[in-house]
This record gives sequence, structure tokens and C-alpha cells, in this order.
Amino acid sequence: GLDNVLGLVCTAACTHVDHLTVTESVDVSCHHSPDTWKSVGYGLPVDHPYIPHLVKTGTSVFVDALYMMADGLGVELEEIRFENEVGAATEDTDFGWWQIKKGCVASQFTRWIGIVNGKPMIEQHLVYQMGFKTDPCWKVEHGYLVAIKGYPDIKVKYSIFPPRGLSAKDTKEYQRIGMSVTGMPLLNAIGEVCKAKPGILTSPDI
Repeated sequence: GLDNVLGLVCTAACTHVDHLTVTESVDVSCHHSPDTWKSVGYGLPVDHPYIPHLVKTGTSVFVDALYMMADGLGVELEEIRFENEVGAATEDTDFGWWQIKKGCVASQFTRWIGIVNGKPMIEQHLVYQMGFKTDPCWKVEHGYLVAIKGYPDIKVKYSIFPPRGLSAKDTKEYQRIGMSVTGMPLLNAIGEVCKAKPGILTSPDI
């Protein structure tokens, strides 16, 4: 949903856009789902040969975001590139709901890159830290960063916080907020889809 809106916002706010990067930057230790993290290689030794395949397959849904942003900007992607780095746990770590051994994957910096006119133009970055005892240890912004290079250059940070009265240390509440943020764009689109004329719609149409 955020990526979808960004393409439209960029079109309205900028005379032209040369490059757009959206970064999801999160400490994921509050997302209590071992199966989710195992599916992208967390907990495996960093030199395990399956890790590149697992991360690429497990994050391929973000390719849709590239196409949605391209639609919003009115450009056509010629190629999609994938790049990934992983960080190793520097010590055995017990998160209370899962344990990761020293030397095993506990963080990632993933990049999905859309190519236009032979050059990178639209990028979706994922910076996920399972705690901060990793090497390398990437800076976490606890939200979404949007960086537009064009005229004018624009940088925006979207942060998500629990409602007033709820503790920021309540990991279950943070997890519930994440699920709501993920689901609401789809839920909010239902009315517009029902009102639309027959045919194929893309996200910018809605």
C-alpha cells in the first residue's frame, strides 16, 4: 500500500523522478514467527548454500511493489535485479521465543532493483535485524524511508507507533500493529473495487 501511494505522490510532487528508493527498516525480534524467519534463512550458518535461494524466494513478493511504483510513475521496468547480504549472530542469542546460534543468519540487507533505460530507477530495500548482536549490524530506522532523487530531491520517514496508553515494549501490540498496517490497504480498496467498471484495474486506478 505504501509503495502504491508513493508512485502517485512522486508524480504529483516532482517535476521529474530520476531514482526512487523505499526502505523497510525494522528490528524484527518482536515478530514471533520462527517459520517466517526460517523461510528466508535465519538460523542457518551464513555460508549455507541455500540462503540466497531462500531469501530471493521468500522476499519475491516485493517485486510487486516495484511494478506498482513503476505504474504510478508511468515507466516500464526492463529488468528486475536481486541483491542480498546477511549478517551473522556474534553470540548465541535467546529471544525468548526463538534461539539463534553464533555464526548463523540474524540479519539481512535485501535489495530488489527495477531497471529503466538500462539504469536502476526504482528500488525496494529490506533491512531486517533480529536484535543487534550481528556482524554486519545495519542501522535500523524502525519504519519506512523514502528517498527520491529528481527535482526536487525528497526524503521522508514513515514511523509506526502504538496508540496512546500502550507500552512501546509490548511486543504483541507491535506485532498486531504490523498486521493491521499490512492488511488495511487491501481492506480499504474493497469499496473502490466494488464501484469500478468491469475490466482489469491496477493499484493506481484504485
